[in-house]
This record gives sequence, structure tokens and C-alpha cells, in this order.
Amino acid sequence: GWKYFRYVDDQRLEFLFDLTKDPEEKKNLAGSVNHQSKLQQLRTAFERHTAMYRDSYGDGPVRLSTTLDRLPEGAVAQTPQPIFQWNTTPASGKQRGYQLLVAGDRKLLDRNIGDYWDTRQVRSGQTEQVGYMGKALHRGATYYWKVRVWDSANRTTDYSETQSFRLE
Repeated sequence: GWKYFRYVDDQRLEFLFDLTKDPEEKKNLAGSVNHQSKLQQLRTAFERHTAMYRDSYGDGPVRLSTTLDRLPEGAVAQTPQPIFQWNTTPASGKQRGYQLLVAGDRKLLDRNIGDYWDTRQVRSGQTEQVGYMGKALHRGATYYWKVRVWDSANRTTDYSETQSFRLE
């Protein structure tokens, strides 16, 4: 049999073991070229089971936007730094904290990796006017972002749907 697991927050850390050949789980096969098909199969099963058994309190933030999204067509932002906002869902209740990720590559963000900015856990109920404080952004580039929140019981929601913004 096989065993697969990964960390929820940082999907760079994942593990794959062939329990028939390695019952003591000493050799992580997640990086092995020969085992990528099995790794993808178990990733997909993991995602399916996670979605099937999740609670509604875990619904991620909605109605995400940045100041760059709200510019009239053809207008140029006065500041190249986006300001973020989102709404929590009724099921998640009052926000006690958030984590915002910004990445230059959608694939990184899909794995919960913010290579331009990862706020980590910010203990705040703030859901608007969150100013960007990550690595320098470049004009002409598209960036991707998402956010999750901690609710009043200190549970984390799912990450929001991924959004993008472009610096003109």
C-alpha cells in the first residue's frame, strides 16, 4: 500500500511512501521522477476527500478586490502598490486574523506559496485597506493573490479563490 500526506499551509512539504517496500517510512518518494503518477493520483484523492468532509465554517473569504481592480479603464494607478479587501462569509463568523499570499506564478499560489508576499498570520479583524508590503512589484507583470481568515474560534477557513492583478 501507499501513504501520502502533506502540510495544509505549505504544500511544498509532501510525503509519499511505498509501505510494502518501506514499512518504516524512511524513503520519501515525493521527489522521485518514477513516482510522479502515483503522487498525482494520491494528491487528487486527498483534495477530493478534503472537499467532501469539510465544514461550511471553512468557506474562504469572498468578493476580493484591490484598488487596481477598481480603476476606470485606461487610468493609471497613482501608486503601484495594491490595497486589498475581502468579505468573510456568514458561516465563518467574525474574523480574528488573516493570511494574505501574493505570487508571481499561479502554480505557486495553487500550492499556497506566496513568493512575493506571505503575511503569515496577522491577528486583526481588518478586511479592507490592507496595504501591500511584500517584494517590489514590476510594471507590466501579472500577480496572483488569495487570503484566508481565522474565525472567532481560532479556526482557519479555506483560502479564497485566486484573484489576479496587473501593474500597468
